[in-house]
Amino acid sequence: LQHYEQVLRFKPECDASVRVGLGVCCAKLGQTVRARAAFMRALDLDPDKVEAVVGMTLLDLASIPRGAKDRIARQKEAVRRLTTLRNVTNPMVLNHEANHSFWKFNQQRGWRAELEEGSMELVLHKHTEEADDDAAAELSLESLTEILAVGVPIRLGGGTPKWQDKIMEVVERKDSEGSETLKLLMRRPWDKPSESLVPIYCPDYKKVEQHAGTAFHYTTVSEIKAESYFLLGRADHSRNNLKRAQGYYSGAIKHFKTFAPAHYGLAQMHLHNHEYDKAIQCLKDCLADSPDTLEALHLLGKLYRQKDQGDKALVHLKRAVELHPENAEVWLTLAQVLQSSAKTWTHAQIRETHEAYSNAVNLIRQRAAAGAGSNKSRKDLDADIPAAVFTNLGTMQQMLGKKNEAMESYLAALKQAALNSPRRESKAASICEPANQVFWEWEDLPGEVSLEPDSGDVSSTEDLRKLVSNYAMLRILIPPPTKDAMNGGGVVPTEESTSNGASSASSPGSSPTDWMRVDVHGESPIAASVVPLKTPYHGTIPLRDTRAQRKVTRVSVNEATKTTCFNLAILHEELGEGLAAVELHRAIINHFPNHIDAYLRLANLYKNMGVVKKAIKYCEAAHERSPSDPAPLALLGNMQMELAQLRNEPKRLEPAKNALEKIQKLDGKYVADPFCNLSIGNIYFSNLHQSEPAAYTKHLQWSEQFFKHVLRGHSSNAFAANGLAMVLAEGGHLDMVLAE
Repeated sequence: LQHYEQVLRFKPECDASVRVGLGVCCAKLGQTVRARAAFMRALDLDPDKVEAVVGMTLLDLASIPRGAKDRIARQKEAVRRLTTLRNVTNPMVLNHEANHSFWKFNQQRGWRAELEEGSMELVLHKHTEEADDDAAAELSLESLTEILAVGVPIRLGGGTPKWQDKIMEVVERKDSEGSETLKLLMRRPWDKPSESLVPIYCPDYKKVEQHAGTAFHYTTVSEIKAESYFLLGRADHSRNNLKRAQGYYSGAIKHFKTFAPAHYGLAQMHLHNHEYDKAIQCLKDCLADSPDTLEALHLLGKLYRQKDQGDKALVHLKRAVELHPENAEVWLTLAQVLQSSAKTWTHAQIRETHEAYSNAVNLIRQRAAAGAGSNKSRKDLDADIPAAVFTNLGTMQQMLGKKNEAMESYLAALKQAALNSPRRESKAASICEPANQVFWEWEDLPGEVSLEPDSGDVSSTEDLRKLVSNYAMLRILIPPPTKDAMNGGGVVPTEESTSNGASSASSPGSSPTDWMRVDVHGESPIAASVVPLKTPYHGTIPLRDTRAQRKVTRVSVNEATKTTCFNLAILHEELGEGLAAVELHRAIINHFPNHIDAYLRLANLYKNMGVVKKAIKYCEAAHERSPSDPAPLALLGNMQMELAQLRNEPKRLEPAKNALEKIQKLDGKYVADPFCNLSIGNIYFSNLHQSEPAAYTKHLQWSEQFFKHVLRGHSSNAFAANGLAMVLAEGGHLDMVLAE
């Protein structure tokens, strides 16, 4: 910079090249105002100075804020300068034209798209366009086929695009007389109503190859050759020609070793080939030259996470969110790495993970709202958020004690799962607690039904055999009582008062007394117009010509929803919804018989409800399912000990001791387990005055041995020290109690 300034002092009338050199130096030093002034002075001296035009274009592009609403328009305006240059063989101009062509979506004149709702196929038909002198010529089928290769992005609709996706496969090409069509298979289905004659826009990668290839042959500068190679590689990369793309990226690096975009492109090729170490090295090289590259930081964080190097992943991901806090995908990856790398949770780690998940969800919702306006529902805003993200967010909220927010997140996860689950009829024994209503809903049945007093059949005006099956759950609308019924003193049955079935939540907008639930018989055949009930209707007022609904399952307990259901059941426990928790745990066990944690939660729930036999039954069932797992035996032993104390039933101490001794026999490492030894010591001490006098001394000695055994391995165990003190006091050694 100093040398250029000296030249200008000695010869102010020098040509535009000196001004360009001065501008480049200022731009490198971050002095953008001086750089812009230097380039503008160079253009005053030589309006066709290519380097000055390119410099001004790059400064204009760099000055556009990342989130600006007019970003695309300003980019187009900046690049338009390059098209005014008369020197079409300048390699710098050609490379910039190639880069512009890569991003520019051009209308494919002479062709329109036909789209069918829910279909992934895009059918293009020949269409005669209106005459326009400034418009490009209509494309032939041959030219269109060359442009629309696999991997090329397509936009549909002019102005604001209606839809954008990439071509997955060119399915069919027809060139019959009078009819030319091209059928493409896209990556996702058209999710709007069927349309026809929709304009098509896509970039022309042939122009990219033409401009970049010409630039490569017109220059001897290695850096410009590297840029040409990179542009050629990126075009092939987009069209899934990965082998050629890798060659171009490698060639770019040979010509320009610190060219960050080429290193990033080559890293993607290595990633596709499962060469993860090479990909990591390429990303490191990219960041060495351009340390704030978001894509490289994000991808490197993902790769380190895959290699179980969570600390390194966090360094890069935290840097990425620091640079670009508006990027939802980076926040989501950061949250997942924080969650997977936490071995023992601290409050700070929980808060940090919760913040990352919350930011990711909020940013995705903001992006969805910005794309569709303010009339979008919460369901639409959440459409792009995976159910697993809501589940993990709910877990963090639950750990922080934000139970209401956790409930909202779990329900959102299950509603997302419901979008991909077929609705099916619910059985009477299925999930039915009001707190679990996200799993089911009532669906109207066609026609009208009637139910007479003391009758065991529901008659219908429609054939319900295809809609109602054995063990199904129905509910019948109770009409308002007639004047005769009221004068006769008859009682209108309600869901709470009827003897047929348990109470059930009513539909929105109706009171609990509007409906009566009935259960379909499990074995009696269902006739065309008669549905047999499990128990007769004992009401005194006939229900005639009224409506009926069947209960259908919205969300099933399956592999995708298992974790959400389990977490929701635990949340129900914390909120005091014991019955709702029980039925969820039981549903998990029905679908996943080896889910040991659900057995243990059920056992604990039944113990707290006072249903001891069921509690013990589930502990024993868990042990049968997983004989090598000490958790069921530990819970069983602890439960028997608590019951022995609470109910004054010393006979339970023996099965408690047996369960704990089984743990020690599972593996040698459990012989010195402090929980087992401490518990067995407590059992012997608790049984001192229940056993025969001859066994008193023996049990006291054994109790002392177990407590000492715990203290030898864990000298700071206060429970063992307290137990030993009680043994000494029981033995009359009061002088030693305080010492212990």
